[in-house]
Amino acid sequence: GSVALPDSVPQIDMRGRYLAPGFWDMHVHLAYIGSEHVTAPVMVANGVLYARDLSSDCVKSECAAKRNIKEMRALQASIDGDEILAPHLVGLASFAVDGPRVAGERGRPQEPSYLGPATAPEGMKLAAYFDERDVDFIKVYNTLPRNAFFGLMAEARRRNLEVVGHLPKSVSLSGALEAGLRSVEHARELPLACSTIAEGYREEYSQWSPLSAEEYVAKKEASPNGDDAINLPKRYREIINTQDADLCDNIITSWAAMESYYVPTHLTREAEFLIADRPYETDPRRAYVNDLVLNISWEPSAKSYETFFAENEDGRASYVDFHELGLDLTGRAHAAGVKILVGTDVGDILIYPGFSFHDEMDRLSQAGLSNADILRAATLTAAEFEGLSATHGSIATGKQASFVFLADNPLADIAHTQSIVGVFHQGHYYDRDALDEVLATASSKTSGLSFYATMGWDLATRALPRQLWGDGGADGIGHHHVH
Repeated sequence: GSVALPDSVPQIDMRGRYLAPGFWDMHVHLAYIGSEHVTAPVMVANGVLYARDLSSDCVKSECAAKRNIKEMRALQASIDGDEILAPHLVGLASFAVDGPRVAGERGRPQEPSYLGPATAPEGMKLAAYFDERDVDFIKVYNTLPRNAFFGLMAEARRRNLEVVGHLPKSVSLSGALEAGLRSVEHARELPLACSTIAEGYREEYSQWSPLSAEEYVAKKEASPNGDDAINLPKRYREIINTQDADLCDNIITSWAAMESYYVPTHLTREAEFLIADRPYETDPRRAYVNDLVLNISWEPSAKSYETFFAENEDGRASYVDFHELGLDLTGRAHAAGVKILVGTDVGDILIYPGFSFHDEMDRLSQAGLSNADILRAATLTAAEFEGLSATHGSIATGKQASFVFLADNPLADIAHTQSIVGVFHQGHYYDRDALDEVLATASSKTSGLSFYATMGWDLATRALPRQLWGDGGADGIGHHHVH
């Protein structure tokens, strides 16, 4: 009441309410054509107003339904220009860099070998390729060989291009952090690093990761018991049983002193033991997952895990215990000073856009983070990662007006982040009725005639022309990223 405002300035009565900065989901996959119709607006309706995309450069031959970096930059501009209701895309990563075997299986023979690098020079060449394509980050993945990883890291550092992603199986966590890996994704990596079997596992895998698809098949036939495609629950159990507290403390202490962040995505580990029960069949949030995703991803995954658990007595328990170990280690890492970010892996099984962000904050609470620290991870720490903390991530004069209005105090209970009564985004205020309308519109596009009409139009006007005539920047190179 002490400030005189022009009549043109909207005034919102929020007495008795709570104000939070807009939330940041730091691990999403919005490159799928059509994500702007459902996934993105549903995220905004849940207060997620910023996002880092971890697969923003799917290139021509394998990407009928995913965007490349040129198209993602266009989407980014449309969002920032207030043409599309979506979170601001604050970071766009390359396709996931795998080893030569996996890259060969997904690509085509004429593709250059450095897209699935086996050597340090090939890794360096790939870093240069991504720099030319103008990605914000390079994303590394599971099968990238050790020499290729360190070659890529060295060249990326020389070019001031940051690297994020999975920890390649042949590389130690400490080695990757020392090389400059800017963020570590998923709660698989720290439990392995804290295990006494880690070094042996890395040496075992380093024999397989540099192989081409043909070499891999030949080696597998010659030594079937040495195949790297191990029984994952068995390996999880081995990791659980071989934790070394002193080793873990040393790794975590070193990590805390580095400018590297941790995005544990605990829900993705939880999904491994939940999906077999098909909880999505009765979850009302299913309304925001389109039929195509359900039929080609969630349901096949449910069948696969269901069969596996039926045949492996300790299978489900290993996944459950591994998930709980991951929660414990996240809490220990945070207590030591490792910087935690909130990420959901939107696009993966059992991840409901926007809604799962609040679930992930709950898992961080289970890991032992205070409500204040969880809110900080979801806002200011993310802005700091992106180098935007001077203008984003908190509520202060001169900062971006990006707000979530809550009915209940999230410092009292982190579940209160779900009590959203309004969102201020891109200069627009969306009250509860407007947010419900956003959700209803998005839900109407997940199935039936509306869904197929929308997807058909997007594929016909965007994906098909690219497949037929190229995109003017992908060099005819194809790569496919899957979880």
